[in-house]
Amino acid sequence: MTAEERDEELLRRLSVLAEPVRMKILRLLSANKSLRAKDLLEEFSVTQPTLSHHMNILIEADLVRAQKDGRCIWYSINMT
Repeated sequence: MTAEERDEELLRRLSVLAEPVRMKILRLLSANKSLRAKDLLEEFSVTQPTLSHHMNILIEADLVRAQKDGRCIWYSINMT
């Protein structure tokens, strides 16, 4: 990866983090090993589709992992 590509990736991740809901999600996940979508939803005054939208952005930015367990999805910070 070139320096220019690394810079672009860093800027993309920073733009993801610039949204207050996503920052709070990451704070909650860092305080807990993992949380279900239901657990996260209780912390916000947003709808489930809105939370899913934010989670998908965090996953696409490779900041969060999602692991399906039956009907639940567990989220955790991607440490790699």
